[in-house]
Amino acid sequence: MAKKKVENVIAPNTAIVEFSMEKAAPVDITKLGNFEAVESFVKTEVAKAKKLKLNAVNLELLKKSKSLFVSLRTTVDKEKKRWSDENIRPIKDNLDKKCEELKTAIALGENHLATQIKIHEDEVREQKTVIFKEYIAEFQKEYKLPEEELAKVIIKEEYFNVTKKEKDVHNDILSQFTEIKAELTEKIEAEKAIREACEGTVLNPDTFLEKLQFKSAIAVLNEINTEKQRLSNIQSEEVSEDDLGEFLGTDDKVTLGKAPSAGVFGVQATTKVTKKLIIEYDKSQAELLTRFFTDNKISVRDLT
Repeated sequence: MAKKKVENVIAPNTAIVEFSMEKAAPVDITKLGNFEAVESFVKTEVAKAKKLKLNAVNLELLKKSKSLFVSLRTTVDKEKKRWSDENIRPIKDNLDKKCEELKTAIALGENHLATQIKIHEDEVREQKTVIFKEYIAEFQKEYKLPEEELAKVIIKEEYFNVTKKEKDVHNDILSQFTEIKAELTEKIEAEKAIREACEGTVLNPDTFLEKLQFKSAIAVLNEINTEKQRLSNIQSEEVSEDDLGEFLGTDDKVTLGKAPSAGVFGVQATTKVTKKLIIEYDKSQAELLTRFFTDNKISVRDLT
């Protein structure tokens, strides 16, 4: 059987040339400067200085002696820097230069191979993305999420990790659908319960639906029940249903907390009745009162 031809394969080079540097020859610094002579001079001056004691007449002598030591210290620092700049820095600069040249040459091969590998990784990523999108489409057939909710299902970056198993990705996407569906169902049921709780009252369900953004459904429903009870107490205290019907000039039965029949307030009425009312209410009830008149198309003028 003929052997299959394999192209673009580089045989491993076993004769790798590794970079290394020899240890520099030790330098006897003491032979490059007059350390001993200066040290001997300094010791002599230190011995003289230790004999000096401050008195009424020798302050200037002490200052002059101190300035000598300052000058010696400064000279040592300056000479050290000068010698380093002339001898050590050139060696370091040359070392840095040669190493950078090697790294530049190495980068030519490294970058080329990195580019080729990146092409492969992008192809694998694209193939995995297609598979992950198929999982999403598969679950969407079952869960039938609205577009807005479907957009919440994401392909996580961790899915592309080499160590990530495809089964784990499949299960994670499924868990996303399960969580989103559960939240959506809970939201729909909460909205339905709120609308039913407001039905037959002057309460606007949209006002309470907005509160679901920052409150639980139970908390909102409790708030609705509290408000309904409060309105019921106010209505029962201020006017009865019979009194309200009599005052409005109609024989229709008027139920408090519900919109009156078209014969009383509706646009079908052929006779308009004008009444002057004095209404007392809390500021917190202003929105409810305004909505009541607006929803029932009652014309109101402020006479105050």
